[in-house]
Amino acid sequence: MNVQTLPRIIDFADPDYNPFTAAKLLGGEGAVKDVHPEFHRLRTLNPVFDGDLRTHFGIAPDLTTQHLRQVAILGYPEAMDLLTDTANWSNAVYINNIGAFFGRSISIMDNPEHAHFRRMFQQAFGPGHVKRWGEEIIPRVINALIDQFEERGEAELVTEFSLNFPFHFIHELMGLPLSDRLIFHKLAFGQLLVTFDKDFGELAYRSGLPAACGVVLLRIAVPSGVEIARLLSLRDDWQQQFSVIARDRIRMRALPDL
Repeated sequence: MNVQTLPRIIDFADPDYNPFTAAKLLGGEGAVKDVHPEFHRLRTLNPVFDGDLRTHFGIAPDLTTQHLRQVAILGYPEAMDLLTDTANWSNAVYINNIGAFFGRSISIMDNPEHAHFRRMFQQAFGPGHVKRWGEEIIPRVINALIDQFEERGEAELVTEFSLNFPFHFIHELMGLPLSDRLIFHKLAFGQLLVTFDKDFGELAYRSGLPAACGVVLLRIAVPSGVEIARLLSLRDDWQQQFSVIARDRIRMRALPDL
């Protein structure tokens, strides 16, 4: 029997780039400390907020939906009415963000297409499979995560447990090598960042640039021509890369083949 070796998962061009903190640092979400008092005030005024909640809290808008009218449902009964009224409300809006980084998945489909694919997936989530996962994989994943902070006697449950559990569970289902799991998690999570940091590799691909070109994004104060020339002289490998020059680092990744 011939056994094919699976290709290794490749890390970001800048291995120090941390997608788990990028939303706070680059997306500006770290400036918002507690949304709940303001949510309570808004919900008291009206359970439907007509506007962009991100800009309301002083955060940059979601780049994938800023061209659309923004409405937020803040009340539980109103949200349930909307989520269960599939005749009047569609999942298609998610093509702008979930569709951008995960493709045409079941999450962005409406019935009858959604029901058709859901029935296919349900076969893989039958009682026998779920029972085995609950007895073997899930306890193993939970215990491994808790082991990392048990001796401290405390934990930040969102970053140390909640964000990790679904990915670690998927790693186990896939049988992913231990050496690839952190990189897989970084790359998967990094796809979500398209909401505030558009993929300039995709931009270059769609623009039909010659293979010898590179794309450079400047995330610094407006520089002079002299400063741009100085920055570009720091490296000689800009070709076929999309590069982001920030105040304290340069991130690079290969452009997709044209």
